Amino acid sequence: SPLLLALGELGTDICQFLEDAVPMAASGLCAVGRCAAHECSGSAAVKRFESRPLYDIMAAVTVMLMMGTLYFAFFLCCSRRSTLQTAGWSEIVFNVAFVFAIMSYHHGVVTDPGFIPDSWRPGPGVEQRVSRKIKERKKSTGELRFCSKEGKYKPDRAHFCSPLEKNVLRMDHYCPWLSNCVGYFNHKYFVLFLFYTVVCTHLTMFNLVQALASTTYPPGTTALALGSSGLAALLAAVLTPFLTDRKS
Repeated sequence: SPLLLALGELGTDICQFLEDAVPMAASGLCAVGRCAAHECSGSAAVKRFESRPLYDIMAAVTVMLMMGTLYFAFFLCCSRRSTLQTAGWSEIVFNVAFVFAIMSYHHGVVTDPGFIPDSWRPGPGVEQRVSRKIKERKKSTGELRFCSKEGKYKPDRAHFCSPLEKNVLRMDHYCPWLSNCVGYFNHKYFVLFLFYTVVCTHLTMFNLVQALASTTYPPGTTALALGSSGLAALLAAVLTPFLTDRKS
């Protein structure tokens, strides 16, 4: 019949379209993938981990997975129920703090903590020049502090970082979660990352507990919310005293 003939022709056209579209979509995805890989290869984060061991990369991946889990659980149980007009202050603060936490983490990872310049190597007049800028001296002899590993005079509060194999200016500590040493130029980003993460974890914990107490969710969502609230509570318990001690 004409109807069956028309349906047969429509089916043939659809099959032909799919045969043409699938290779085009595949080639398009490959082109997008190549473009993304090219752009990412020149990013500061990729360059930072080019010559680093695998466990340094996994530390950063673990941080992103934990932050992503908290955000997804918060969105699933809290933000998804609201619109821009009905969103509460906690949801707005959480999203702003989350974005700032990721930005601070990125800057803390890719920013060099600060190293001793080559002009501080021994040479004519160097000792007299740097001695006017340094207050710290060796306790035993009163002489300028000198690093035999780098062959440079050491400024105040500069210490040798074994993972980076360099002296770091105003060294605080080596943070494995940043895969970087916290020093003069990235100390601000480290503290900001702690602060914004503490805000996110507290808001996630309180909002998830409130959502679970007031709403019934499917078993999978409930399990995710319980696990995420536990993760948020653990991170809040660990980071809050650390941040408070750092502020004091």
